[in-house]
Amino acid sequence: LDEMIRQQRYKDLADEALDILSRLHFDNHKVQYLTAQSHYNKWDYTSALYHIGKALEVLPENSPVRSNYLRFRYEAQDKQQKYAWQQ
Repeated sequence: LDEMIRQQRYKDLADEALDILSRLHFDNHKVQYLTAQSHYNKWDYTSALYHIGKALEVLPENSPVRSNYLRFRYEAQDKQQKYAWQQ
């Protein structure tokens, strides 16, 4: 029961973050990345992958955070495949 409450709290906080992020400019890679993280925390891997893809599109090729974004995309793809049967 405690784990379910913790998971729901994460999802509620992700909803709050998405509400705040929706008011910002989506052409910014940081906003896209944080939006992807929020969807990931809600277990919405399709939306997470969409937004991390958008973040990578506007991120400069030589950015030092590119490897972090790519790692996150890989993790989201892995989760999406692992839990595809539940969606």
